[in-house]
Amino acid sequence: MSADLNEPPSPSQHARSLVRMALLFEGSLWLAAIALGWLLGVPLRDFLPAGGDWTRWLGEIGFGILGSLPSLAVLLLMLAFPNGPWRNLVRFVDREVIPLFRSLRWPALALIAVLAGCGEECLFRGVVQSVASRWCGLAVGVCVANALFALGHWLTPLYAIFALLMGLYFSGLFLMAGSGLIAPIVAHAIYDFAALILLLRKDRAAQR
Repeated sequence: MSADLNEPPSPSQHARSLVRMALLFEGSLWLAAIALGWLLGVPLRDFLPAGGDWTRWLGEIGFGILGSLPSLAVLLLMLAFPNGPWRNLVRFVDREVIPLFRSLRWPALALIAVLAGCGEECLFRGVVQSVASRWCGLAVGVCVANALFALGHWLTPLYAIFALLMGLYFSGLFLMAGSGLIAPIVAHAIYDFAALILLLRKDRAAQR
């Protein structure tokens, strides 16, 4: 019995546990966004196209896909030149972050990316940025939202700075979309999914 207790979890068990944690964490961000938005008078539906307005839905999705391209270009640049000024960030992700995802297949990675895009954009861009902008002005709203976004990603100071820059970019997409959440959600999810896929491929190639 004790040997079974000390036995490390199998890859499939680890994968299920990681997906459950992502569902719990990112889902809690989404619920927090709904609750705070309702309490502070900024319901999330105000940042979404009307239910039957498919033209606007497709337009914002397309804008989000296009909006993901600059962030993906930055990612590819970092991977192509891993010894650049971002080398410590790349090494930290390779050493500490990617091993957590080794046992996951692409559907689970896609689910985690979508959950992150929805939960984080709804909370930080939809609620925090909008409320802070209403109270203190746009510049303060963007700074507050992304300072909190960076703190929420504080694994190392450099990782938090990178998250801050990405958050500022997603804030720009949010504003360019007319305070629409679909574009930053799509761009965020695509970036996270691509980053996980590319980094895991690099990790598996290195292991071989």
